[in-house]
Amino acid sequence: VEREKDQRAVLDAMSVMRLLTKKADAINVGYIYLAEDAPYLSSRIFKKALKDKVVERSAKNLEVYASALRQSQEIDDAIVVMEEAAKKAETGQIYVNLSAIYLDGDKFKKAVEAGKKAVKKKGLKNPGEVHMYIGQAQLNLNQYKSAVASFKKAAEDKRFKKYVPALIKYAEREETRAIELKKSQREVGDV
Repeated sequence: VEREKDQRAVLDAMSVMRLLTKKADAINVGYIYLAEDAPYLSSRIFKKALKDKVVERSAKNLEVYASALRQSQEIDDAIVVMEEAAKKAETGQIYVNLSAIYLDGDKFKKAVEAGKKAVKKKGLKNPGEVHMYIGQAQLNLNQYKSAVASFKKAAEDKRFKKYVPALIKYAEREETRAIELKKSQREVGDV
């Protein structure tokens, strides 16, 4: 632990003095800041390293940069960077992360689209995760039946199985409430 603190102090000093000119140094500092719950600092390191072309604009580097932005609550910037990463990705995993960021930014249609691209592209670490994101976005779009179907797919992943019944129950109640609301509005309109 002491060695890690010393390493971080040296890297912090290098960053301040703008001596992070090697790819490995910039990436290490970015990861260390993320691990130390300093995503804003991590995002600044990645931004500068990418701008100065010290680090290549690979899918992985952009994904880490976007994650740092997301953790810093810079959602709009995170979306732009993760979209670029997704275009370069070979698997669907980055689209899963993009779907999550779209959810954070209340861009529900885009969250569904990104989630579906993730499923189509394959190579997912946890398929249930993307179905949860899709279901949450569909729920926010008042697409209750689609949300229930997505949650059922998420339940195939044992990590989400215990959460799904409550989500399905909620979606079904919201659908019933929406139907009843429309019905009562029609009745009031007829009077």
